[in-house]
Amino acid sequence: MATIAQFGSSVHLALANHEGVLVDVIEPHDLHQITCLLHVWHPIFESLHRFRRGDKKIMSRELQDALTESSCRYIAEMGAFRDLCNNSQVQSRIRVCESLWMLAHVVFILPHESIARQMLNWFHFHNLPFKTAPLGSLWHRVHTYILYGYISDAISIIVEEAAPEFDPIASQLVSLLQSLPLLDRENQCLTALQFDEVFNLFRHKCTQFANQQSVRSSPELSMIAKSLSGDVASIIESSKRCSSGNWVVSVIALLLLSSPNANKADLADIVTACCEENEDYSKRVSYHDAIYSIMIHDIPCALMALRSQLGASWLAAHLADVLQIGGQSMQDLPTNKQCLRATLVFEYGSALISDSNLWELAPAYLITCHATGRELIIPSIYRHVTDEFMAEKAIDLCNRLQAPDHANSVALQMSAKSLAMSCPGNAFLWSLRGNHPIAANAIINKVIQDWVGTGFISLSLYQLQEMIAACPDPSSSLLSLCAAVHVVSIEDPIQKLSRAVVFLHRGDIYNSNLDTFIALQAAQIITASDGAAAITANLVPQDISTILRVLSLDSQQNNLSDQERVQMSHGLIIALSQVILKAN
Repeated sequence: MATIAQFGSSVHLALANHEGVLVDVIEPHDLHQITCLLHVWHPIFESLHRFRRGDKKIMSRELQDALTESSCRYIAEMGAFRDLCNNSQVQSRIRVCESLWMLAHVVFILPHESIARQMLNWFHFHNLPFKTAPLGSLWHRVHTYILYGYISDAISIIVEEAAPEFDPIASQLVSLLQSLPLLDRENQCLTALQFDEVFNLFRHKCTQFANQQSVRSSPELSMIAKSLSGDVASIIESSKRCSSGNWVVSVIALLLLSSPNANKADLADIVTACCEENEDYSKRVSYHDAIYSIMIHDIPCALMALRSQLGASWLAAHLADVLQIGGQSMQDLPTNKQCLRATLVFEYGSALISDSNLWELAPAYLITCHATGRELIIPSIYRHVTDEFMAEKAIDLCNRLQAPDHANSVALQMSAKSLAMSCPGNAFLWSLRGNHPIAANAIINKVIQDWVGTGFISLSLYQLQEMIAACPDPSSSLLSLCAAVHVVSIEDPIQKLSRAVVFLHRGDIYNSNLDTFIALQAAQIITASDGAAAITANLVPQDISTILRVLSLDSQQNNLSDQERVQMSHGLIIALSQVILKAN
C-alpha cells in the first residue's frame, strides 16, 4: 500500500506495474495559492473521463472535439483566474503556465496540421509581458517588428515617420506588409494549393521590391526585403541580432515569412535549425526546457520541465492526462520505467488528499491510477474527518468509491467522537450509519445506566423520538427508555402514576433497572399521598402488587436504606388495602 509522505519530501511509490518510482510531494503553499483554480479544473477533468467511460466506441472525431473543448476550458479558466488574482507573483506564474499550455494545445491537441498562424498568436500572448518598443533607426525598428510578427506596429511607424504618401518605397513596403499571406484574412479559407500560389506571388513581389535601386542601396531596407522574400539565412541572422539571440523569435519569423504552410512535423526541424544558429540559446529564453521540448514533440521532457522548472506539478498532471487520452506518445524517460502520466497524476492526487482544503478533489485523480491510487484514498480521508460535515463528505466519497466498509468506519469514528463529547444521541445515530446495531444498543444501555444511577439524562424526549424514527427496527431498550422519559416528564402526579403503572405492565424483561426507576417514582407518589393518589388514579390491586414486586426484585439496586424501604412498603400495603376496599 502506498503511504503519504510529509510535504517537501521524497517517497518511493509502488505503481500498478509493480515498479518503484521516487515522487516529490508538492509543498502545500504551492496549491493554497491556486485553490480556486484547482476547484474549477476538477469538473473539467471529471467530465473528460466520464465522456471516455460513457461510450467505449467513441469515434476519433468525437474524441478530438472533447479533447479540444477540455483543453480550451483549462486555458480559459487559467485566464479567468489570472484576471481576478491580486497577487502579482501568482498572476505572473499563472500567465506562464497558461502560455505553455497554449503552446501544447497548438502543437499536440489542435487537429490542424498547418500551425504557423496559431504559433504566431501564441507567441504574441507569450511575449506580451516582455514587449517593448525597439530602438534605433526607422528601418531597424520596422525590421524588428516584422520579425516579431507585429506587422500592424511596423506599418504604424512607417506611416508616422516615413510619409508613404510621398515616399514610393515606404508605400510599397506598407502594401507588401498589408498583403502578407499568413495574416491576410482572405487567405484563411484557401486550400493548401491555393495558398501556395498566393505565397509564391507574394515572394515574387518581394523580389521585385528588393531589386529596386533605392532598396539595394540601403542595407537595412535590403535586409527587410530579403526577410520578406523568405530567405532563411537572412531571417535567422536578422532575428538573432534583433532579439539578442532568442531562438523563439527566429522560429516565429521563419513560420511567418518563409514557411507559413509548415505543419507540425516540420516544427521540430525549424526549431533545431534556429537553436543551432543561436549560441547559448537555452540562456536566452525563459522556461527554455519546457518550450523547446514541446516544440520538438518531446512530451516526457516537456512535462518534467513543467514540473521542475515551474514547480507546476498540477499543470503537468492535467496536461499529461489530456495528452494521453488524445493518444500522444507517453514513452518512458530513460531514467524511469514507470508510466509518466500515472506518476504525475498520482503525485498531484497525493498532494491534494493531504490538504485540508483540497482533499475532496483527490479521488477523481487517484482512481485513474488504478490500485495504487485507490489504496491511498481510503486511509487518507480519515485524517480529515474532524466534524459531522466532513464526515458526511467522507462517507459520500466512500460510497462513490464502492467502499461501504470504510464508510461504516467513518461513521463509527464519528460515533466515538460524539460519545467523547457527551452527545449520546449523535453517537447512537452515527452507530446506525455505521451499520453497527450492537454499538447503538450499548449506547442506549449506557444512557439508561447513567440515568438510573444519577437521575440525570442527557437525551430529551424529542431526541429519543428522532432516534426511534431513524431505526428500521428499534430495540426494546430504546422504546422502554423513550416511554420512561415520557412518564418522568409528566408534571401532574396522578397522570404520572397512571402512566407509570402502564409502563410497568409492558412486559419488558431486559430493562429491569428502568422498571425499578419508574416503580420508585410511582411508589413515592403513592406514599406521599398516604394512598390517596392510588384511589384517584383508579389503580387496581394488580397495579399495586406490580409495584411491590418490582421493588422487591430489585431491592439491592433501588438505593434505598432499610428504613426507607420498610416505610415505602408499608405505604404501598396501606394503599393496596384501600384499593381492595374500594373495589369491594
